[in-house]
This record gives sequence, structure tokens and C-alpha cells, in this order.
Amino acid sequence: MVFVDIYYPRVCRAYYAAPKALSTAGPFVDSGLFLDGGAFVDSGGKSIYKSAMRYELLLLDLDGTLLDYNAGERHALRQVFRDLRLPFDEQLHPHVYRQINNELWNKYEAGRIDREQLRHTRFRRFFGEIGLSPDPDEFSQRYLDALAASAFLEDGARELLDTLYGRFSLAVVSNGFAAVQYPRLEQARIRNYFDAVILSDEVQCRKPERAIFDAALRHPGLRCKSEPDRSRCLMVGDGIYSDIAGALAYGMDSCWYNPQGLEFPLEQQPTYEVSRLSEVPECLL
Repeated sequence: MVFVDIYYPRVCRAYYAAPKALSTAGPFVDSGLFLDGGAFVDSGGKSIYKSAMRYELLLLDLDGTLLDYNAGERHALRQVFRDLRLPFDEQLHPHVYRQINNELWNKYEAGRIDREQLRHTRFRRFFGEIGLSPDPDEFSQRYLDALAASAFLEDGARELLDTLYGRFSLAVVSNGFAAVQYPRLEQARIRNYFDAVILSDEVQCRKPERAIFDAALRHPGLRCKSEPDRSRCLMVGDGIYSDIAGALAYGMDSCWYNPQGLEFPLEQQPTYEVSRLSEVPECLL
């Protein structure tokens, strides 16, 4: 049994009034709270865990939050170039492709293009930019197959899931393609952490649309006794518009994962901002 103290989080920057959090460190010994087998108890052994927790459902983005998408992207590109015996520039090609892909994903999330336009446009533009001429549709399918087998965890992702598992209901909410995301969840060995996986092409809506958050909160696989109140839900992700602006518009708290230390560009700020996944638990009490 480890003593824990109540303190205001210092590492996790809260934009609203910061809730008090529980930590295994601290100079004070008068809180009377203990951490016993993953549950918070008072000195008499009575569990105070549920009453102490601010949230019951955590929605987590996948690419750029739990999975290192840039590493997977680079690995998949390299593999398909090699399979097709094409010259691969380790610096130029991922950079050019990422710019094109990010632009098209932003249009997809804004509803300006659909899934098939995204898939078929990005490699046509990419090969036009770099001066190669393989079949872009064949390359696209090979790339998705390679990406599905490329699962690189963000630093601290598994440790975060180990901390959260069993303490909250956890759900993935992703705009990624189902044929790619399910294999990557399995490849990374993190699928079993989640009560639900909400993917845009399965529910026919995408972040930041309200409908995808509705689908998440109403998913029958959640461990919540009933549909959770939005005030008891938190969206964790790196996407400024898809994750954070979407959650804020939905009336849900948000935690912006910002490892690059960027300035948040919108007037309405995220509820929390963290630079490392290890800081997320400090936002949850």
C-alpha cells in the first residue's frame, strides 16, 4: 500500500480550473488517502476511487497519439518502393508525401473530399511531384497493406494504457481506415485495452463531426452502466481540429497531446495540454 498526496498538477497545464490529482510523490502526509491495488482508499480501507475520478470514459485518438504515424508512414513507403524496385530518398520522399497527405486529410476531415478521393489523389500528386511514374492505384493498395503491418507506438503509449486499463472505459476514435487500423491495433498489441473501437469509415462519419462522438458514447461495448454524460468524458488526441475542436464543439473536455510544443491556434483552448503521454493521468482526477 503506497501513500499518495493530493496536489495541484504542475506538469499538465490546465486551461480551466485544474482538478486536484493524486500522486505517489509529495511532501504532505495529511490527506489520509492510499493507493491499494489500483484503487484509491481512505485510511479505513473504504474505496473513494469512483467518487474521486472526474471522468469515466476516455476517448483516444490513434495516429499521432498512441501510434507514431510518421514512423509507420516512412516504413511503409520504404517497403513499397523497395518491392517495386524504385529509388527511395529517405529525406525527400517522406517529406513530400507527408505534405500532400496532410493537406488531403485536412480536406477529408473538413468534408471537402471523400475517402476514395483521398486514397486515389495522394499518390498521383506525390509521383507527379517526385518525377516517378508507377501505377498510383497499385502503389496505394500496396502502401495500405504495408501501413497495416507497420505499428510503432508513441513513447509512453503502452505505459499510459497500462495505467488507464481497468480504471476507465477506454475507446479508440479514429478517422483512419478500418482495413489499416484494426491490424495495427493487433500488431501493436494494444487492441485488448479498449472496450470499443470507433472508426470513421465504419460509422459513416468522421471527427470533428458530432455524430462520431455520439457513436462513441452510445457504443454497447463500453463498461459504463449507461450512456455517460459528456462532462464525464475526455478526448485525448493530437489533432487540433479533428480531436480538440471536435470535442470542444461537442461539449466534452479535451486533452491536447502536443509533443512539438506548438501554439494552439484557436480562440477556445483545450481543457488540458500535455507534451508527454506520461502526463495524461495527472489530468484525470
